Amino acid sequence: MGLLLIDEIIPLFLIMAHITLPELMMVTISKIAGLIGPLGMIMIARLLAGIDLKKVFTQKRIYQITILKMVVVPLLVLGLLFVLSRFGIDEDQKMILWIVFLAVITPSAAMVSQLAQLHDNEPSYASAINGMTTIISIFFMPIMTEIFMQII
Repeated sequence: MGLLLIDEIIPLFLIMAHITLPELMMVTISKIAGLIGPLGMIMIARLLAGIDLKKVFTQKRIYQITILKMVVVPLLVLGLLFVLSRFGIDEDQKMILWIVFLAVITPSAAMVSQLAQLHDNEPSYASAINGMTTIISIFFMPIMTEIFMQII
């Protein structure tokens, strides 16, 4: 049984058994949970620091993946959400659709780079894609959000 599975089973058991942890443990867990995002970014930065940026920016495949992830797939999902919204939705349902759409338009997760490093499967390539989608998201997330708000 892997550590990830154990990390999911123990909290599930505690919740179902209505067991509350002492305040000190809850504060500690909360502080550790707050480190997850920054640690992922530090790991990606470390991987990006070790690669040749010229090589990254000259690889046609990275641009193709980035455009697919940040433009093509979001537009396809937006079309699907548009069709769903034509069946009549209230504000709560619109908010749920927007959350789904936000999940689609966000950059590649740090988890992709972490798994690539863990399995020694081109971690620098995965980090390059992560970095590129993050940079592109600065421009495309507001545009895609505005398009969503206009048509849904």
